[in-house]
Amino acid sequence: MTLLAAGPAQAAPSSGFFLDEVFQAEMGVGFNEGVQAQAVAGDGTIFVGGRFTTADGVQSAGLARVSEDRAVDPVFGSALGAGYNNFVRSIAVRPDGSLVVGGQYTTVSGTPANRISIVSQTGVVDQVFAQAAGAGFNNTVNSVVALGDGSFLAGGYFTEFNGTGVNGVARILPDGQLDATFAANLGDGFNGVVRSIDVDAEGNIFVGGEFTSVNGILASRIARLATDGTPDEAFAAAIGTGFVSVLPNGDLAVGGQFSTFNGVPTGRVAVLNRDGDPDLNSSRGWGPERIVSFVSCSARKTEGSWSAERSTPSTEHRRPVSRG
Repeated sequence: MTLLAAGPAQAAPSSGFFLDEVFQAEMGVGFNEGVQAQAVAGDGTIFVGGRFTTADGVQSAGLARVSEDRAVDPVFGSALGAGYNNFVRSIAVRPDGSLVVGGQYTTVSGTPANRISIVSQTGVVDQVFAQAAGAGFNNTVNSVVALGDGSFLAGGYFTEFNGTGVNGVARILPDGQLDATFAANLGDGFNGVVRSIDVDAEGNIFVGGEFTSVNGILASRIARLATDGTPDEAFAAAIGTGFVSVLPNGDLAVGGQFSTFNGVPTGRVAVLNRDGDPDLNSSRGWGPERIVSFVSCSARKTEGSWSAERSTPSTEHRRPVSRG
């Protein structure tokens, strides 16, 4: 298992971390501005999002398609054209291979698209979805998660989707419409910014951010929702600014602006069990020295090891630091 977390760039601490320079070297000159998001398709293709306009010298306005051998796809960049007019914050690959792209932008390829869009793997924007989404989200989308039925979850600063009130988290149906039942079950939603969303194998939705309640229920920066959007009052976890990712075994990796969890030193990265209690064997007090602003995980052949990832200067791709 690999755990990735990102935060401000800094010198590597002396506690067993290492910097992975391989990806950066293979990417040549890299990205000319900041990278904020990444997603990997089933065939190993990597999609990278941010504020950049070129990737390894190839036109890629906010979104780039990179092959397993780190070659940037110029056809994708050309199809995207003018691309995104502001930051891409999150990318998810849908079952049909298309991409859900969330961020701060208001146009893509010259077409209005308020902070959410669907793009094919060849770089073509889905205009049918754009028309159905209408006014889109009224503020930044920080996180998107694709679901098996073609719908997706979005989380962020927003309080509306296409003119309908929805605070912090929304489920958007495959046809671009808001899932009204999900929104009704979420009620008043989150009282602060949502930074990240992930879903476990059972469909439970985990949300991290800067909120303290969801639909009036105490939720200190991390919360669990049922598949239908109903807040889970039984889940009890409390951290600083939270970013959350579900691990392959169902546990949760969290990162943020904290150094302890329930009195246990965690170094801004911690592992919780699915009920929200800390895993004391994995939350050992090591970790980045500054705020973690991204966490994700992926399977690896070597069991029992995991990595944390920190952000780097804006022209570089995020680089992982690791501890087994």
